[in-house]
Amino acid sequence: MVKEEKFFVGDFIVLPAHNKIVHGEQSFQLEPKIMDVLCYLITHKNQVISKQTLLDALWPGQMLGQDVITRAIFELRKTFGDDAKQPIFISTIPRKGYCFIHDVTSDDPIPIRVNSNVVSTKTQYIVSLFVVIALLIAYWLWLGVSEPKISKPQLSLVSHQFDKANNPNISPNGVNLLYVAEQNDEYFVVKTDIGSEKQTVLIRTAERIVAPKWLNNNEIIYGKCEDGKCGLHQFNIAERANSHLPYQTREIFSIEVAPKNQQVLIANLQGGFRSFDIVDLANHRLLELPEAINARRPVWGNNDRQVFFLANTPNGNQTFNSFDVTSFKQTEIELAVDQIFTLATMNNDKILISARKDGLTGVWTYATNSAQFAKLIDATPGEVISDLAFHNESQRLIFKNVKRNIDINIEGLDVHLPNVNSELIDLNAVYLTKREQLLFVSNRSGAYELWSAQQEELKRLTNLKLNVIDRPIVNIQQNQLAFVSTKQNISKLSVINLDTQQITFTHQFDKKVFLLGWANDETGLYFSTGTRENYAIYNFSLLDKATKPVMVNAGVMFHEDKQGNHYFVNMARNFLMQQQPNGEVSALFQLPESMLLTPHQTAIVDQELYFVERFNNRLEVKVVSLIDEQHKEHSVMKLPRNAYITQLGGQKNPFVIYDLLIEDKHQLVIAQFDKAIR
Repeated sequence: MVKEEKFFVGDFIVLPAHNKIVHGEQSFQLEPKIMDVLCYLITHKNQVISKQTLLDALWPGQMLGQDVITRAIFELRKTFGDDAKQPIFISTIPRKGYCFIHDVTSDDPIPIRVNSNVVSTKTQYIVSLFVVIALLIAYWLWLGVSEPKISKPQLSLVSHQFDKANNPNISPNGVNLLYVAEQNDEYFVVKTDIGSEKQTVLIRTAERIVAPKWLNNNEIIYGKCEDGKCGLHQFNIAERANSHLPYQTREIFSIEVAPKNQQVLIANLQGGFRSFDIVDLANHRLLELPEAINARRPVWGNNDRQVFFLANTPNGNQTFNSFDVTSFKQTEIELAVDQIFTLATMNNDKILISARKDGLTGVWTYATNSAQFAKLIDATPGEVISDLAFHNESQRLIFKNVKRNIDINIEGLDVHLPNVNSELIDLNAVYLTKREQLLFVSNRSGAYELWSAQQEELKRLTNLKLNVIDRPIVNIQQNQLAFVSTKQNISKLSVINLDTQQITFTHQFDKKVFLLGWANDETGLYFSTGTRENYAIYNFSLLDKATKPVMVNAGVMFHEDKQGNHYFVNMARNFLMQQQPNGEVSALFQLPESMLLTPHQTAIVDQELYFVERFNNRLEVKVVSLIDEQHKEHSVMKLPRNAYITQLGGQKNPFVIYDLLIEDKHQLVIAQFDKAIR
């Protein structure tokens, strides 16, 4: 479909390619999937379409509740001003589905010649309708060929009563599922019959259990950790007998069993960094490796002759690697995705990878012989797949699905922004008092984008398909916004003109940077970067892209007042510092040890320092006058302990904007493939 095509629903102009509906002088920006729902209903005008039909057509192969359809219909009705009880656009057919009942016309109907060269109104209407339907069909075909072909397994949830369940894997005979669960400070190793869903708790302990795996259909192996030491244990299910194996380390992260030779791959902590050991269970012998390898999430591959793993370079970049256990040769593999979460062995020549690419998550296969990546499953937007395990004989993939809902909260501001929070992740918000506008980051459209909320209007500002966007910063005039997106520890800086909503400047840093604020003359930005031990603050010029150091041992905040004084936090001594225009630096006062040293959780507003202290059951926002020589603290407000503050502001009326985790839902999912994956 040509992206400029449009059609009319009454007085509404629908622009599918732009995800927009126009009504008079009003413009409504829809989420892409909500536009897809509308187009599907219009394509099947006057037909009753069930929720399940919409899910199968628009979210193929994805595990999703029908509430997403309910929400889409709600948003469409709100846009059209439709009444569910007396609808003129979308009618609800109880217990059956929805039906689009309004007339639809093309903006440029094609006339057809008849005997007298006169086209009747009825004929013209029919032709117009056919044109619209043809355009919509072309739209769906265009969507189909522009997306990679994804497998469509049958998905089913593994029911359990625990808060969190991790490390699922299937027994060699494909009958039982094994996982470790946490609840009320206890750990449970659980066996579940896949057919009957009968659950049996094999082990229950207060000690931390790590990565239980099947050795055979009757025995499992797992790690148990206590007091800074982790050991390897073996459990016989039939005899309910537990035995300790002669292996001990500081930490165990994962365990992988090589079924052909009974070798166990153990991800652990060695000399302060993550590595792995290989243990031969036949003789309880530790395989000698030439040196400790920097490795995360190792798995077996190529008939147990290779180990595939992740690693981090000194500047934080993630790498994907292979290690030959016979030749000890290590090879870095070129990544076809942006970020890998977990790895799993699939078969002799394939590795499964849960990863993120262009802001969206899913599962890929990596062919070890051809070095090719291929998409296998798309995750539901806003959700992450991890903890993969594959059973070849049954063609079943088991994984953990994580859905997080983070909401934006505003305290101290009398604003009404009803559409800000979705059921997904909304965070990193900043409020522009002059414009009465909230800018924030959300993954409601799938990838992370910048959004704007102003009175009743909700608008997406970017279409960049990013993996993450840090908290944006706004200039003094509040007409320019700068933000950083990070991929592979490389930070890309973008500046948006808020009046034109166009990106006017971009620059790429070769390391992770944290934006702190704009320079007073608005020709540059201040940012911090460094290591865990030593942070520094720099000035970046938007004119010549030059970077100049400003302060060492400094981070968290940088404030430049109207007189040219600079304020920053000395992170080595935990002091608030002031640098005068003549270069003289002085310590104003020492900050509390319980103060949160994170960007944007400290701010100077009108000669007052706002900061946050963490207590056992709460956060407390406090203020100190920079003019008062005694620097007496005053409490401003108390917040939940898990709040993440993104803006401290106000003068006479302080306000706080913070993110709050509403839901952290972990589900175990079995994906059953009908055909062997090639």
